[in-house]
Amino acid sequence: LQPWPTAYTNRLREGRPPVRMVITQSQPTEVPVGENPPGTLRTESSNKRLLVATGDYFLEILELQPAGGKRMPASSYLLGYPIQTGDTLGEGHTPA
Repeated sequence: LQPWPTAYTNRLREGRPPVRMVITQSQPTEVPVGENPPGTLRTESSNKRLLVATGDYFLEILELQPAGGKRMPASSYLLGYPIQTGDTLGEGHTPA
């Protein structure tokens, strides 16, 4: 069964096709986004926390399901799919 509600988005990586993912658990943080535009991805705590920039603060993604994959903790996702500078979440086009 698919938990509900969920959020759907695409991971955008320069030079690669978008990868759809379902975000099944997240939580707000008190980490300010600074100059990062909404959708910017970054990691913290030695690549164990996956954060996405929102309006003022980062949102921590706790659990997700990549297209064609199983639900997993974000820390497990990061082991196989590390975040690169410039990676974002958003609509289905790659960043310029």
